[in-house]
Amino acid sequence: MQILYISNEYPPQTGFGGIGTYTKHTAEGMAARGHTVHVMSRSITGEYSRTLANEVIVHRIPLLDFNLPSGKVFFPFRKLCYKMILHSLERLAWAESVSKALQKFQENGCSFDIIEYPECGAEGFHIRGQKGLLVTRLHTPWQMISEFDQIKEAPGDPILLTLMEKHSARKAQLVTSPSCALAGIMKKRWKLRNITVIPNSLPADQYDKTSGGGWIYTGRVEMRKGVHILLDAYEELCKSRSSLPALKIIGRAYGTMKDGTSYGELIRKRINSAPLNGRVEWIEGLSLPDVKNHLLTSSVAIFPSLWENFPYTALEAMACGLTVVASDCGGYPEMIQHEKNGFLVKAGSGRDLSEGLKKILDNKEMAKDMGDAARKRVQSHFDTFSICESLERIYENALRDK
Repeated sequence: MQILYISNEYPPQTGFGGIGTYTKHTAEGMAARGHTVHVMSRSITGEYSRTLANEVIVHRIPLLDFNLPSGKVFFPFRKLCYKMILHSLERLAWAESVSKALQKFQENGCSFDIIEYPECGAEGFHIRGQKGLLVTRLHTPWQMISEFDQIKEAPGDPILLTLMEKHSARKAQLVTSPSCALAGIMKKRWKLRNITVIPNSLPADQYDKTSGGGWIYTGRVEMRKGVHILLDAYEELCKSRSSLPALKIIGRAYGTMKDGTSYGELIRKRINSAPLNGRVEWIEGLSLPDVKNHLLTSSVAIFPSLWENFPYTALEAMACGLTVVASDCGGYPEMIQHEKNGFLVKAGSGRDLSEGLKKILDNKEMAKDMGDAARKRVQSHFDTFSICESLERIYENALRDK
């Protein structure tokens, strides 16, 4: 098959976010299975480039300007748009960049059997006139992210961007989701009839086993990820335990709340105040190899999210054999079997997280066994080779049905 993955995020130039990580693992996995795989991602230089990386052809596409009418007479209209729908305009500019690049490919005789894009950000909004099967991959719509992170937006963005995302998902012939949890939500919200659930994958053989160490959180430092809840629980443990493993937080701050407060600044103040001062280390922004090195010197990974789809951060920690403590929301219960290969706690509850961490402290053998079981679960259930084998069949069946 000729496969094209569209993703604004694609490492290393445009980050290791969840969408970029999914695209990288899936593209490389499908290329390893003998398919011709292209990725269309954003250029940070403003110039088009084409490279071959791990048998994947990566096209870096420059971002077009906002598609608004020019001329002095339209200045008030443009100013109003910047004030009311700035985020939507940015998303539309990328979607238009993708559409025009696809048209050029088609004019040059290059066509694709599969064209897949994420629903988040409506990256496939402008795609039209393509013969290939359109596939939408659900990651988590911006509307849900914005609600959990309490992000302050321009007045029109929540409405317009939601409509754009919904439209781009509903025009696809195939919709996939990493978790049953998100699939169920989107069937209700967007009236999507059939959603095929196939988990995110990880090349398990690229992850070594941890040698043990302290506690760790990896991922963006944002409201939705519940980092403040982690600090609540850790602070509670500090009051009752004289000796605690050091806590390491690795990730960049994200999000400005409705009152204008930076979430990162809120977390920084907590870390620098008693009793957390000197006990919690925050490292802002590392490459994936560096994150792996920190995982390999940790024993417990903690993910107290308010919502997650099927997060790579937890998969990576499990692959390294850490004991994972996570919220009982979203896709976590589909990844983790409670007290078998991880520990689930009530989402949003610092007290429940604190109690769960106490059990980990008091039952070190049980914690080690759960870490070993987590590593085996990733190898047997979420390895990229086996997941891509299933995805290949899904694509082929959808093409045949079309």
